[in-house]
Amino acid sequence: VVYLYSVQFLSEGIDSWFDIEIEQGLGDALELSRNALSMSMREDIARTRAIADVIYSVGDANMYTYLPELRTEFGASEVSVFAGGTRIIATSSDNPLGRLPLLPNEELLLSLRRDNYYVALEPLAGEEYIVRTAVLLPARSSGEIRILQVLYPLGKGLGPLTTSVQ
Repeated sequence: VVYLYSVQFLSEGIDSWFDIEIEQGLGDALELSRNALSMSMREDIARTRAIADVIYSVGDANMYTYLPELRTEFGASEVSVFAGGTRIIATSSDNPLGRLPLLPNEELLLSLRRDNYYVALEPLAGEEYIVRTAVLLPARSSGEIRILQVLYPLGKGLGPLTTSVQ
């Protein structure tokens, strides 16, 4: 009887020790994934601000020629400049025949008013995800509010994993 009790106690004790270690490991992996995603999104918003600085320095006349170069240089899938949130001033996309630029949504506009920037992970068609970033461009003489929106691709395999991590 003592032998059977000891075997049962040890097997249940060992199982619970490993469960705690596995649970801790999974929790740590989840936290690491969240931090990596957050860091990647911070890098994307920093790249968007760098693009905004270049666009402001080259002026409106040369913006159209610089957008494709900036999009390629910074690894974006789409770079667009909007006036007032709905009117497209200039855009460059790696898929020019695919679709019109994504218009800024209400959440983006509210975040720009509150924080002067926007960054979010958003789903596209199927398993594809993007990181959408936006910043306000400094006003020119017209005084019209202009928004720079940049979309960064996220690998097809990373999309579903990223959603579960978030």
